[in-house]
Amino acid sequence: MRTSPRAPAQRAFTLVELLVVIAIIGVLVALLLPAVQAAREASRRTKCQNQLRQTGLAMFNFEDSKKRLPEGMEIDVSIHCAAGDCRGNSLWTLLLPYVEQGNTFNQYDPKLGWNTGFHVNTLGSKAMPLYVCPSDGKWTLYTNRRNYFGIAGGRTRMSHGWRGDVYQDGVFKMQFARRLAEITDGTSNTIAIGESSHPMRWGLGPGYGIQDIGGPTGWIVGGACIKPACLLTDQSYGRDFRNTKFPINAVIPMLMDNENDIPFSSLHPGGANFTFADGHVGFLSQNLSMSTFQGLASCEGGETFDASF
Repeated sequence: MRTSPRAPAQRAFTLVELLVVIAIIGVLVALLLPAVQAAREASRRTKCQNQLRQTGLAMFNFEDSKKRLPEGMEIDVSIHCAAGDCRGNSLWTLLLPYVEQGNTFNQYDPKLGWNTGFHVNTLGSKAMPLYVCPSDGKWTLYTNRRNYFGIAGGRTRMSHGWRGDVYQDGVFKMQFARRLAEITDGTSNTIAIGESSHPMRWGLGPGYGIQDIGGPTGWIVGGACIKPACLLTDQSYGRDFRNTKFPINAVIPMLMDNENDIPFSSLHPGGANFTFADGHVGFLSQNLSMSTFQGLASCEGGETFDASF
């Protein structure tokens, strides 16, 4: 009787060979993870830029409708002031109808301002994803945060108030609405909106911006400013628009109360995104010189730049 030949025995991996394979897989994963993370960050940065483009488009649509840009903070001292505080209508609230959030805006009463229009109802807690940079994974517990802020300026300091330095040479001002034609430096050379990675206290939801006009130089009480200079010299606007006193991504300790001076920053490596007054979005390096950065923040300083940002 013939027997069939036996199949050769299969050779198993040795322990050394198994360890080598595991080590190779580990190296490949280690090489692949940064690439995956970089791709995800590139996607988040692109989405952030698209959101800033939408806010820029909203700014233009507002200007087309009202024949002016929105005020950084719209305050009527006869109705928005109480107990020394003037809390009116934020730039970010005024833009809501132009970012397809008309239903939200319709629940808000501009005559009441932030005091009661948002604060004592649920609107102030409403998440507004368009105002949140996708790369901001630091403050995710605060779903109603905002990472985008208008530009107050930064070339010429007007005064120093109780919330930091006061600049009025940027696109957005308190109680003053610019027209695009007034941006004499050129809209392609002027930044209008930027991002900041400090949203927890200073951007809790659309229109959160408390705009206090008062402090050491005088208070507004009962709709009248005791010292008229307080309207000009002691403005707190940092929860809606900020100055460019410090470089992009600067780490400045103990700025919790100096809200005007909080740096523009991001969680994107190397810089932050900005919307220019002509609507294009550029990524500005954290190594950008302060003279250039502050010149871009000034809308009528006569500076000239290479508009390639």
